[in-house]
Amino acid sequence: MEDAFDGHYSDKVMQSGLPPGQRSYAFVLAHGLDVVNSDMQNFAHFQENLTAVQSSAELFARA
Repeated sequence: MEDAFDGHYSDKVMQSGLPPGQRSYAFVLAHGLDVVNSDMQNFAHFQENLTAVQSSAELFARA
């Protein structure tokens, strides 16, 4: 059920190329919440998380 929140994201977020988990990760970061992601089992997952961190503010503009 990793796509449960997809209906709430803007087109910009959905077209960002972020996988479902990283979309949620970016959302949480962009809204000022602290995040600790301890489940990075491989380097590719780590890279996806870095992309989510780097793009979170751009993807989720706060009003």
